[in-house]
Amino acid sequence: QAKGITFTCLGCATAHAYAALANPLVTTPQNHVVSPFAGNIQPYFDERSGVIQATFTQACTTVSVLAQVVVGPEGFGPPTNRPYLKAFNASGQQVGGTTYGTPPGPGNGPPPWQQLNVNTAPTAPITSIRFSVEHAGGQAVMGMFDSVTCTY
Repeated sequence: QAKGITFTCLGCATAHAYAALANPLVTTPQNHVVSPFAGNIQPYFDERSGVIQATFTQACTTVSVLAQVVVGPEGFGPPTNRPYLKAFNASGQQVGGTTYGTPPGPGNGPPPWQQLNVNTAPTAPITSIRFSVEHAGGQAVMGMFDSVTCTY
């Protein structure tokens, strides 16, 4: 738990989410990377490995997470799967969501970090969020997530 946030993992081998160290070759904005994998292994993942849930001790009006993608070198067409952020209220109903912009194709250099934001003020307090990377077929895309924030 960090600053009033409890992290868990849905659909994982365990229900745990872990603080992870990024590969030394990867620059992270705040080095607060969260992963479904224990230990200091590469923290990139998609829905096949799980969905991270962050539950807040106090309801938020704006939430955000930084996301970065890695597109596989296989070149199976343009990437169509993207990192996402979904926001939920105390009843478990989704009250908002957003996705990463179109990821660059393989071989185009490291993609930029993008901040995924959901703002529901003043109508729908956010008590939890879920984030991962879609896996709906097509080009595989993995994601790394850093710096979850909640604004009251």
